[in-house]
Amino acid sequence: MAKKKHLQVILGLSMLAGITGSFFLKNQKVQAPTLSTKSKFIGSWKGHFINQSTETILEISPKIEFFLNNLPIEGHLLKQSSSKLIFEDHYGYQLIFTLTSNDTLDLYDDAEEKIYALQRVVANQIENES
Repeated sequence: MAKKKHLQVILGLSMLAGITGSFFLKNQKVQAPTLSTKSKFIGSWKGHFINQSTETILEISPKIEFFLNNLPIEGHLLKQSSSKLIFEDHYGYQLIFTLTSNDTLDLYDDAEEKIYALQRVVANQIENES
């Protein structure tokens, strides 16, 4: 009889711990990145991609949406830090953006297994190149 009560107490405590843990996990929200963190990536970047002879423009919007030559790249942001963004496209490949300075960004393309060096584009540079 004492073993049965002991088992009931253990089961009760386990259930309580599970409910409490799930409550805290549910209420724990992922912190939105601060504007200063996001602003480091926001803007237009240019570089040569996949053996192209012409420069390609990559744009990162304030909502951290990605556009390649004005065409959206479908996918979602996996991870973000002050110097890195990890984006997964709809095929499951990752694009890893690493800030190397305020004006340079390395892009690792998981699909091509290549790193591309990108330069920040100032607004009037885009207008002049169009």
